[in-house]
Amino acid sequence: VRTLSAKTASYAPLFSESNQVFTTTGAGASVDFNLPAIASLGVTYTFVNTGAFNLNVNPSGNSATGNHIRLIRNVSGATVTVPASGDKIRAISRGANIVLVAASTDNWIVQSQDGDVWSDINDN
Repeated sequence: VRTLSAKTASYAPLFSESNQVFTTTGAGASVDFNLPAIASLGVTYTFVNTGAFNLNVNPSGNSATGNHIRLIRNVSGATVTVPASGDKIRAISRGANIVLVAASTDNWIVQSQDGDVWSDINDN
């Protein structure tokens, strides 16, 4: 059984919350999810934009030392981008969702995504 957890403000998921589904239900503004530095492989998080604002996912670190989120595809699957180390990704549409898995000490991979184009927003 997976747990749903609504967040209305920035939040940093814990490794103990692996396999949870984080939503933006009730948020009155954009919500940032700040991923932890990868200490355990296989940790999995699902993020679902259930509100009317942006959902941002931020890997730990910065452009020099940060983790990557790999294999971001558009809805048609036609393009692939690899955001720079430490860059956030963003979904702007209600219903957009993404499943991220810690695959190595510095890479989160996209297991699945749906409902939106996830953009590299170059905040770091």
